[in-house]
Amino acid sequence: MVEVDPAAQYFWIDPKANIEKTYADLLADISAMKSVHKCLKNSNTYQLYVELLAGMQINEEFILIDSDWSMNELQTLGIDEKQLSETVSLPHSSLSSFDEFLAKIAATKHWKLGFFTSGTTGRPKYIKHDLHVLARNVKTGARFSKNQWGFCYNPTHFAGIQVFLQAIFNKNTMVNMFHNDYALAERSLKHYAITHLSATPTYYRSIYPQLYGTYPLVERITFGGEMFDDQIAKMLLSYFPNARITNVYASTELGSILAGKGNSLKIPEEFSDRIRISDENELQVHKSLMGESESDEWFNTGDLVERKEDGTLQFVSRKSEMINVGGYKVNPHEIEEIIIQLPEVNDVVIYGRDNRITGKLIVADVKLSGISSGDMETKIMEHLKSRVQPWKIPRIIHIVDDIDRTRTGKKVRK
Repeated sequence: MVEVDPAAQYFWIDPKANIEKTYADLLADISAMKSVHKCLKNSNTYQLYVELLAGMQINEEFILIDSDWSMNELQTLGIDEKQLSETVSLPHSSLSSFDEFLAKIAATKHWKLGFFTSGTTGRPKYIKHDLHVLARNVKTGARFSKNQWGFCYNPTHFAGIQVFLQAIFNKNTMVNMFHNDYALAERSLKHYAITHLSATPTYYRSIYPQLYGTYPLVERITFGGEMFDDQIAKMLLSYFPNARITNVYASTELGSILAGKGNSLKIPEEFSDRIRISDENELQVHKSLMGESESDEWFNTGDLVERKEDGTLQFVSRKSEMINVGGYKVNPHEIEEIIIQLPEVNDVVIYGRDNRITGKLIVADVKLSGISSGDMETKIMEHLKSRVQPWKIPRIIHIVDDIDRTRTGKKVRK
């Protein structure tokens, strides 16, 4: 673990790479920049953020790119080697404090940052946002100044930028926990006195087996990026007794627009006339809430929702994930939530396989938690029989070593 100076104000700590950088270091490195790449692609997250922040001082459009994208992948998105190497010059400026720098970037009206969507439902789309949209839900003030963030998202994805902006506008510390060494991530929780965590349900399930004792300093746990997982949320409370759990709905196209407790999200009053539900129960959002992209007046999110009696929205499933079995619609999340209740199960993904007679067969890929319990296929079937209708029970169950995921951490439904 990196040893830090208690008197220093740290910006970025990466225990795995043995890096610690203060806000003084960050300001000096930004001030030393003479030019920045318009395509931001760097496997060193600190250097990526230095270049990103330096670019935020000028009215230009920058593109965030995953560091592991190959040249072939980039070319399919319309980015060639010439564009990757393109830079823009920065004007010389003398910055006396990070507060002065924050004021400067807040006054930059036409800076934009572009993202590519995950492409889980087709070719990735290019979306660009200005700082107003990106920082829509950033909260600042004295009560946020002591927050210590466990950084658990890909730094080039929208959710990662949300945490990044919340941290820098309050001069908070971020501790890198975005890696597969969950034992190291767990040690970081206590060693660096982390108070805030924001991650996908998948990440929380991955780190959960490494937790022990309690972590009383953690005040807030935020879920995002996937459908809310009520079971893992309840499990986490035994380790984080003082934490409030929040669920956030956001996407690359929209930014962050909804938040709430559990799977019920509240529509903010100022957005009430710009968020609606279609006749097919699909969430639709007006283009005025979106980043710059080609879209109709109302954007179909692809998320199926139900409106509850108290006016909140409850998410049911992605429209594209619903499985048609002999004319019945099966929500894969419903089946996953039941199977995951078994103590032997660490993770599961439900998907459909083509079938001549029923259209689709339900298939389950199941990752076990290491507990051997005999015939798990039979145990899963019996567990489901008393809880769901027969057509919702998987006809094929695979015990797998791992669940395939996209770059954004979402399950791959084959």
